[in-house]
Amino acid sequence: MQGTDKVQVRQGLTGIPFDSLHDGLATALGSIGPQVIPFLYPALKHKDRLVRAGAALAFIDLAVYSETPRPVLEEAATRVSRLLRDKEPFVRERAARVLGHMGSYASATVPAMTKALEDSDPRVRVGVASTLGGIGRKAAPAIPALTARLKDKSPDVRRAAKWALKEIVPPRGR
Repeated sequence: MQGTDKVQVRQGLTGIPFDSLHDGLATALGSIGPQVIPFLYPALKHKDRLVRAGAALAFIDLAVYSETPRPVLEEAATRVSRLLRDKEPFVRERAARVLGHMGSYASATVPAMTKALEDSDPRVRVGVASTLGGIGRKAAPAIPALTARLKDKSPDVRRAAKWALKEIVPPRGR
């Protein structure tokens, strides 16, 4: 998308109803660039779970493909991490997945993710453990909680926790 196209799309954002913000549109918005962030922040608090999850999803493209400044992405990761406390498991799982794609930008959210390792939904616990592993050494404060997940009733959670611990504390020589 050319610069002028992005501006035209951005100018049209105010006319898009939040209820339209699902996966496809969220991905398209994320590819526009950081100028869509003011539109996405309110959508993270929308009453519709699909809108909240879709808004979070847009931050993947902002983190991976755009030239969004690091402080802006770190703030976005903090806001997305608030969805780890959402009432809907789908939204919590999506937030964990998005934070995983945000990588080191999400390192400040380690405390929120550590708490989310206690989530009632195993998909959320798997996503959070995987994200913590992806962050690496900066996720060291989560080691006790990840160690506790090695005894989780879900084999998927146990595998994710084991992998995360190896990534956070890599074997010598690596």
